[in-house]
Amino acid sequence: MNKNALIGKSVLIVEQGFLREEAFEFLNAQGINADFLKIEPHKPFVKNKIHKLLNVFNRLVLKKNDYLEEAAFQDKNRQFLNQIYNKINKKYHYILFIRHDNFNENFVKYICKYGSAIYGYLWDSVNDAKEKKLLKTRHFFNKVYCFDEDSIHKYPNLRMNYATNFFYPIQEIQGQITPLKNHVFSYVGQLANRRDITIDNIISKVNPNIDVSYNINIVVPPDFDKKQLVKNPNFKYLEHGISLHDYLFITAKSSIVLDIQIIYQKGFTFRIFEATHYKKKIITTNPKVKELEFYHPDNILIFTENTSSEEITIFLTKPYHLIDENLINKYRLDHWLENRLISHQNG
Repeated sequence: MNKNALIGKSVLIVEQGFLREEAFEFLNAQGINADFLKIEPHKPFVKNKIHKLLNVFNRLVLKKNDYLEEAAFQDKNRQFLNQIYNKINKKYHYILFIRHDNFNENFVKYICKYGSAIYGYLWDSVNDAKEKKLLKTRHFFNKVYCFDEDSIHKYPNLRMNYATNFFYPIQEIQGQITPLKNHVFSYVGQLANRRDITIDNIISKVNPNIDVSYNINIVVPPDFDKKQLVKNPNFKYLEHGISLHDYLFITAKSSIVLDIQIIYQKGFTFRIFEATHYKKKIITTNPKVKELEFYHPDNILIFTENTSSEEITIFLTKPYHLIDENLINKYRLDHWLENRLISHQNG
Protein backbone atom coordinates (compact mmCIF):
# COMPACT_ATOMS: atom_id res chain seq x y z
CA MET A 1 0.00 0.00 0.00
CA ASN A 2 1.05 3.64 -0.51
CA LYS A 3 2.28 5.78 2.35
CA ASN A 4 -0.56 6.69 4.71
CA ALA A 5 -1.59 10.31 4.14
CA LEU A 6 -2.25 10.71 7.89
CA ILE A 7 1.43 10.28 8.77
CA GLY A 8 2.55 13.44 10.53
CA LYS A 9 -1.04 14.58 11.08
CA SER A 10 -2.63 14.91 14.51
CA VAL A 11 -5.86 13.05 15.31
CA LEU A 12 -8.02 13.14 18.45
CA ILE A 13 -10.47 10.29 18.93
CA VAL A 14 -13.31 10.86 21.37
CA GLU A 15 -15.26 7.85 22.65
CA GLN A 16 -16.45 5.99 25.73
CA GLY A 17 -13.89 3.26 26.26
CA PHE A 18 -14.41 0.82 23.40
CA LEU A 19 -10.88 1.32 22.06
CA ARG A 20 -7.94 0.07 24.11
CA GLU A 21 -4.68 1.94 24.64
CA GLU A 22 -3.09 -0.51 22.18
CA ALA A 23 -5.10 1.12 19.38
CA PHE A 24 -3.31 4.41 19.96
CA GLU A 25 0.06 2.76 20.46
CA PHE A 26 -0.47 1.09 17.09
CA LEU A 27 -1.50 4.32 15.35
CA ASN A 28 1.48 6.22 16.74
CA ALA A 29 3.79 3.39 15.69
CA GLN A 30 2.49 3.95 12.14
CA GLY A 31 3.50 7.62 12.32
CA ILE A 32 0.03 9.01 13.06
CA ASN A 33 -0.05 11.44 16.00
CA ALA A 34 -3.16 10.00 17.64
CA ASP A 35 -4.53 11.03 21.04
CA PHE A 36 -7.38 9.44 22.91
CA LEU A 37 -10.00 11.34 24.89
CA LYS A 38 -11.62 8.53 26.85
CA ILE A 39 -14.89 9.43 28.49
CA GLU A 40 -15.24 7.60 31.79
CA PRO A 41 -18.56 6.14 33.04
CA HIS A 42 -20.88 8.69 34.61
CA LYS A 43 -22.78 8.57 37.88
CA PRO A 44 -26.43 7.47 37.62
CA PHE A 45 -29.01 10.20 37.18
CA VAL A 46 -30.91 10.90 40.43
CA LYS A 47 -34.47 12.20 40.11
CA ASN A 48 -35.54 14.89 42.58
CA LYS A 49 -38.99 16.37 43.28
CA ILE A 50 -38.56 19.06 40.62
CA HIS A 51 -37.75 16.42 37.99
CA LYS A 52 -40.84 14.47 38.95
CA LEU A 53 -43.06 17.55 38.74
CA LEU A 54 -41.62 18.59 35.38
CA ASN A 55 -42.11 15.06 34.10
CA VAL A 56 -45.80 15.19 34.99
CA PHE A 57 -46.12 18.64 33.37
CA ASN A 58 -44.43 17.44 30.18
CA ARG A 59 -46.61 14.34 29.94
CA LEU A 60 -49.96 15.97 30.72
CA VAL A 61 -49.57 19.46 29.26
CA LEU A 62 -46.89 19.23 26.57
CA LYS A 63 -47.71 15.61 25.66
CA LYS A 64 -44.02 14.70 25.79
CA ASN A 65 -43.03 11.42 27.36
CA ASP A 66 -39.25 11.72 27.17
CA TYR A 67 -38.54 14.39 29.79
CA LEU A 68 -36.76 12.12 32.24
CA GLU A 69 -34.75 10.47 29.49
CA GLU A 70 -33.65 13.88 28.20
CA ALA A 71 -32.85 15.09 31.73
CA ALA A 72 -30.66 12.01 32.29
CA PHE A 73 -28.94 12.62 28.95
CA GLN A 74 -28.14 16.24 29.81
CA ASP A 75 -26.95 15.28 33.30
CA LYS A 76 -24.64 12.63 31.82
CA ASN A 77 -23.13 15.16 29.44
CA ARG A 78 -22.58 17.71 32.21
CA GLN A 79 -20.50 15.07 33.93
CA PHE A 80 -18.66 14.32 30.68
CA LEU A 81 -17.86 18.00 30.16
CA ASN A 82 -16.54 18.32 33.71
CA GLN A 83 -14.26 15.33 33.06
CA ILE A 84 -12.57 16.75 30.01
CA TYR A 85 -12.62 20.48 30.78
CA ASN A 86 -9.12 21.92 30.22
CA LYS A 87 -7.69 18.48 29.33
CA ILE A 88 -7.20 19.35 25.65
CA ASN A 89 -4.24 21.68 25.22
CA LYS A 90 -3.55 21.73 21.49
CA LYS A 91 -5.18 22.00 18.09
CA TYR A 92 -5.73 18.85 15.99
CA HIS A 93 -5.91 18.39 12.24
CA TYR A 94 -8.79 15.95 12.74
CA ILE A 95 -11.20 15.05 15.52
CA LEU A 96 -13.24 11.86 15.29
CA PHE A 97 -16.20 11.21 17.58
CA ILE A 98 -17.24 7.56 17.88
CA ARG A 99 -20.92 7.12 18.79
CA HIS A 100 -21.50 10.85 19.07
CA ASP A 101 -25.19 10.16 19.68
CA ASN A 102 -24.03 9.85 23.32
CA PHE A 103 -22.97 13.50 23.41
CA ASN A 104 -25.01 16.72 23.55
CA GLU A 105 -24.46 20.07 21.84
CA ASN A 106 -22.43 21.67 24.64
CA PHE A 107 -20.03 18.73 24.82
CA VAL A 108 -19.51 18.51 21.06
CA LYS A 109 -19.17 22.29 20.69
CA TYR A 110 -16.49 22.46 23.40
CA ILE A 111 -14.32 19.78 21.76
CA CYS A 112 -14.83 21.01 18.20
CA LYS A 113 -12.96 24.25 18.86
CA TYR A 114 -9.78 22.16 19.09
CA GLY A 115 -10.10 20.62 15.63
CA SER A 116 -9.74 21.84 12.05
CA ALA A 117 -12.01 19.09 10.67
CA ILE A 118 -14.64 17.18 12.64
CA TYR A 119 -15.98 13.69 11.85
CA GLY A 120 -18.43 11.31 13.46
CA TYR A 121 -18.78 7.54 13.24
CA LEU A 122 -21.76 5.46 14.35
CA TRP A 123 -21.16 1.73 14.74
CA ASP A 124 -24.81 1.36 15.65
CA SER A 125 -28.10 1.76 13.81
CA VAL A 126 -30.17 4.93 14.14
CA ASN A 127 -33.74 5.15 15.41
CA ASP A 128 -36.10 8.11 15.79
CA ALA A 129 -34.83 9.00 19.27
CA LYS A 130 -31.19 8.95 18.14
CA GLU A 131 -32.03 11.00 15.06
CA LYS A 132 -33.45 13.71 17.30
CA LYS A 133 -30.17 13.91 19.25
CA LEU A 134 -27.95 13.66 16.18
CA LEU A 135 -29.76 16.46 14.33
CA LYS A 136 -28.88 18.88 17.15
CA THR A 137 -25.15 18.35 16.62
CA ARG A 138 -25.01 17.60 12.87
CA HIS A 139 -23.90 21.14 11.95
CA PHE A 140 -20.65 20.68 13.90
CA PHE A 141 -19.46 17.84 11.67
CA ASN A 142 -17.77 17.96 8.28
CA LYS A 143 -18.92 14.41 7.70
CA VAL A 144 -20.77 11.67 9.56
CA TYR A 145 -20.39 7.96 8.84
CA CYS A 146 -22.66 5.08 9.80
CA PHE A 147 -22.13 1.33 9.44
CA ASP A 148 -25.82 0.64 8.76
CA GLU A 149 -26.95 1.44 5.22
CA ASP A 150 -30.62 1.13 6.16
CA SER A 151 -30.20 3.94 8.71
CA ILE A 152 -28.49 6.11 6.10
CA HIS A 153 -31.46 5.76 3.75
CA LYS A 154 -34.12 6.07 6.48
CA TYR A 155 -32.71 9.29 7.97
CA PRO A 156 -31.57 11.46 5.03
CA ASN A 157 -31.59 14.65 7.12
CA LEU A 158 -28.53 13.37 8.97
CA ARG A 159 -26.58 13.31 5.67
CA MET A 160 -24.63 10.20 6.67
CA ASN A 161 -22.13 8.27 4.57
CA TYR A 162 -21.47 4.57 4.65
CA ALA A 163 -18.45 3.06 6.39
CA THR A 164 -17.84 -0.41 7.80
CA ASN A 165 -16.33 -1.22 11.17
CA PHE A 166 -12.59 -1.81 11.55
CA PHE A 167 -9.96 -3.76 13.48
CA TYR A 168 -6.56 -3.08 14.98
CA PRO A 169 -3.76 -5.50 15.87
CA ILE A 170 -2.90 -6.17 19.53
CA GLN A 171 0.57 -7.65 19.77
CA GLU A 172 -0.20 -9.73 22.86
CA ILE A 173 -3.12 -11.39 21.06
CA GLN A 174 -1.16 -11.90 17.84
CA GLY A 175 1.12 -14.29 19.70
CA GLN A 176 -1.85 -16.47 20.70
CA ILE A 177 -2.91 -17.31 17.15
CA THR A 178 -2.04 -20.96 16.56
CA PRO A 179 -3.37 -23.59 14.12
CA LEU A 180 -5.86 -25.93 15.78
CA LYS A 181 -6.27 -29.63 15.15
CA ASN A 182 -9.92 -29.71 16.11
CA HIS A 183 -12.80 -27.29 15.45
CA VAL A 184 -13.37 -24.78 18.24
CA PHE A 185 -16.53 -22.67 17.89
CA SER A 186 -16.56 -19.36 19.74
CA TYR A 187 -19.07 -16.64 20.44
CA VAL A 188 -18.91 -13.64 22.77
CA GLY A 189 -21.82 -11.23 22.76
CA GLN A 190 -25.21 -10.13 23.99
CA LEU A 191 -28.37 -12.23 24.12
CA ALA A 192 -30.13 -9.66 21.91
CA ASN A 193 -32.79 -11.16 19.60
CA ARG A 194 -32.44 -14.50 21.41
CA ARG A 195 -29.07 -15.36 19.95
CA ASP A 196 -29.02 -18.39 22.26
CA ILE A 197 -31.74 -19.95 20.08
CA THR A 198 -29.88 -19.23 16.84
CA ILE A 199 -26.56 -20.54 18.17
CA ASP A 200 -28.26 -23.65 19.53
CA ASN A 201 -29.77 -24.21 16.08
CA ILE A 202 -26.32 -23.94 14.45
CA ILE A 203 -24.75 -26.33 16.95
CA SER A 204 -27.57 -28.84 16.51
CA LYS A 205 -26.60 -29.16 12.83
CA VAL A 206 -22.92 -29.95 13.48
CA ASN A 207 -22.15 -33.56 12.66
CA PRO A 208 -21.50 -35.36 15.99
CA ASN A 209 -18.71 -37.38 14.35
CA ILE A 210 -16.63 -34.23 13.86
CA ASP A 211 -14.18 -33.32 16.62
CA VAL A 212 -15.69 -30.09 17.93
CA SER A 213 -15.52 -28.01 21.12
CA TYR A 214 -17.31 -24.82 22.07
CA ASN A 215 -16.52 -21.56 23.85
CA ILE A 216 -19.91 -19.83 23.81
CA ASN A 217 -20.32 -16.78 26.06
CA ILE A 218 -23.69 -15.00 26.10
CA VAL A 219 -24.35 -11.88 28.18
CA VAL A 220 -27.88 -11.92 29.60
CA PRO A 221 -29.69 -8.69 30.62
CA PRO A 222 -30.50 -8.57 34.37
CA ASP A 223 -34.25 -8.26 33.74
CA PHE A 224 -34.43 -11.30 31.42
CA ASP A 225 -36.21 -14.38 32.76
CA LYS A 226 -33.36 -16.91 33.03
CA LYS A 227 -35.86 -19.77 32.82
CA GLN A 228 -36.44 -18.84 29.17
CA LEU A 229 -32.80 -19.44 28.19
CA VAL A 230 -31.83 -22.39 26.02
CA LYS A 231 -30.41 -25.14 28.19
CA ASN A 232 -27.24 -26.14 26.40
CA PRO A 233 -24.22 -27.47 28.33
CA ASN A 234 -21.92 -25.70 25.87
CA PHE A 235 -23.26 -22.26 26.78
CA LYS A 236 -21.87 -19.92 29.43
CA TYR A 237 -24.43 -17.32 30.46
CA LEU A 238 -22.80 -14.17 31.84
CA GLU A 239 -24.22 -11.33 33.91
CA HIS A 240 -21.61 -8.90 32.63
CA GLY A 241 -19.64 -8.53 29.44
CA ILE A 242 -15.99 -9.48 29.23
CA SER A 243 -13.08 -7.24 28.30
CA LEU A 244 -12.07 -6.67 24.69
CA HIS A 245 -8.74 -8.35 25.48
CA ASP A 246 -10.45 -11.51 26.76
CA TYR A 247 -12.85 -11.54 23.82
CA LEU A 248 -9.98 -11.30 21.32
CA PHE A 249 -8.07 -13.99 23.20
CA ILE A 250 -11.08 -16.32 22.83
CA THR A 251 -11.28 -15.45 19.13
CA ALA A 252 -7.55 -16.13 18.64
CA LYS A 253 -7.92 -19.53 20.31
CA SER A 254 -10.91 -20.58 18.19
CA SER A 255 -11.19 -21.82 14.62
CA ILE A 256 -14.82 -20.87 13.85
CA VAL A 257 -16.32 -17.58 15.01
CA LEU A 258 -20.11 -17.27 15.21
CA ASP A 259 -21.56 -13.94 14.09
CA ILE A 260 -25.28 -13.51 14.80
CA GLN A 261 -26.86 -10.44 13.24
CA ILE A 262 -29.32 -8.31 15.22
CA ILE A 263 -32.60 -8.00 13.31
CA TYR A 264 -32.62 -4.18 13.25
CA GLN A 265 -28.99 -3.84 12.13
CA LYS A 266 -27.66 -4.46 8.65
CA GLY A 267 -24.03 -3.44 9.19
CA PHE A 268 -21.05 -5.72 9.68
CA THR A 269 -19.94 -6.39 13.25
CA PHE A 270 -16.38 -5.84 14.45
CA ARG A 271 -15.93 -9.60 14.81
CA ILE A 272 -16.19 -10.08 11.03
CA PHE A 273 -13.03 -8.03 10.54
CA GLU A 274 -11.24 -9.26 13.66
CA ALA A 275 -11.88 -12.92 12.84
CA THR A 276 -10.74 -12.42 9.24
CA HIS A 277 -7.59 -10.67 10.44
CA TYR A 278 -6.88 -13.70 12.68
CA LYS A 279 -7.60 -16.04 9.73
CA LYS A 280 -10.58 -17.68 11.43
CA LYS A 281 -13.56 -19.17 9.68
CA ILE A 282 -16.90 -17.46 10.27
CA ILE A 283 -20.48 -18.67 10.40
CA THR A 284 -22.73 -15.62 10.10
CA THR A 285 -26.43 -14.88 9.72
CA ASN A 286 -25.68 -11.68 7.79
CA PRO A 287 -26.21 -12.31 4.03
CA LYS A 288 -24.63 -8.95 3.13
CA VAL A 289 -21.21 -10.37 4.00
CA LYS A 290 -20.94 -11.42 0.33
CA GLU A 291 -20.41 -7.73 -0.48
CA LEU A 292 -17.04 -7.64 1.33
CA GLU A 293 -13.97 -7.91 -0.91
CA PHE A 294 -12.41 -10.59 1.28
CA TYR A 295 -15.49 -12.84 1.28
CA HIS A 296 -14.80 -16.42 0.24
CA PRO A 297 -17.31 -19.29 0.72
CA ASP A 298 -14.55 -21.54 2.11
CA ASN A 299 -13.99 -19.05 4.92
CA ILE A 300 -17.43 -17.61 5.58
CA LEU A 301 -20.66 -19.60 5.74
CA ILE A 302 -23.95 -17.71 5.61
CA PHE A 303 -26.33 -19.56 7.92
CA THR A 304 -30.10 -19.59 7.38
CA GLU A 305 -32.91 -21.78 8.69
CA ASN A 306 -32.47 -23.87 5.56
CA THR A 307 -28.74 -24.50 6.07
CA SER A 308 -28.24 -28.27 6.27
CA SER A 309 -25.94 -30.34 8.43
CA GLU A 310 -24.18 -31.46 5.26
CA GLU A 311 -23.40 -27.86 4.27
CA ILE A 312 -21.85 -27.21 7.69
CA THR A 313 -19.82 -30.42 7.46
CA ILE A 314 -18.47 -29.45 4.04
CA PHE A 315 -17.63 -25.98 5.33
CA LEU A 316 -15.77 -27.35 8.36
CA THR A 317 -13.74 -29.84 6.37
CA LYS A 318 -12.58 -27.42 3.68
CA PRO A 319 -9.18 -25.79 4.34
CA TYR A 320 -9.03 -22.07 5.06
CA HIS A 321 -8.61 -20.08 1.84
CA LEU A 322 -5.80 -17.55 2.25
CA ILE A 323 -6.80 -14.09 1.11
CA ASP A 324 -4.76 -11.14 -0.08
CA GLU A 325 -3.64 -9.24 3.04
CA ASN A 326 -4.35 -5.94 1.28
CA LEU A 327 -8.06 -6.81 1.17
CA ILE A 328 -8.34 -7.02 4.97
CA ASN A 329 -5.75 -4.34 5.75
CA LYS A 330 -8.05 -1.85 4.10
CA TYR A 331 -10.09 -2.17 7.33
CA ARG A 332 -7.11 -1.88 9.67
CA LEU A 333 -7.55 1.18 11.87
CA ASP A 334 -4.75 3.27 10.34
CA HIS A 335 -6.02 2.75 6.78
CA TRP A 336 -9.65 3.01 7.93
CA LEU A 337 -8.93 6.43 9.44
CA GLU A 338 -7.13 7.57 6.32
CA ASN A 339 -10.12 6.63 4.17
CA ARG A 340 -12.56 8.38 6.51
CA LEU A 341 -10.64 11.54 7.33
CA ILE A 342 -8.65 12.32 4.19
CA SER A 343 -9.79 10.39 1.13
CA HIS A 344 -13.37 11.60 1.51
CA GLN A 345 -12.93 14.90 3.33
CA ASN A 346 -14.31 16.84 0.40
CA GLY A 347 -17.03 14.34 -0.43
